[in-house]
Amino acid sequence: WKGLRGMCVARDDSARRGAEAEEQQRKAARVWTVPNLICMARMAATPGIAWLLVSGQHELALYGFIIAGISDGLDGLIARRFDQKSVLGSYLDPISDKLLINS
Repeated sequence: WKGLRGMCVARDDSARRGAEAEEQQRKAARVWTVPNLICMARMAATPGIAWLLVSGQHELALYGFIIAGISDGLDGLIARRFDQKSVLGSYLDPISDKLLINS
């Protein structure tokens, strides 16, 4: 009986691991998460911040950069704390950082 019991436990473990892997893939494929939305908003605000710099409104541009910096930290914190990491977010975040820095 011990041999049969061990086989059943092994099947249960493999089924559980398969379900966990599927859940992990489903979470990674999410697009509309709060961190991704914050990141997209930062990307959308980049041209406005660049325009403020070019037009000589340096103080407002500085406030825009400060808000963008805070939102960068905030989206990472939310992604880690509330398990909202995604593949899209892993690409969006560095792209939005580079856009903002190069503006």
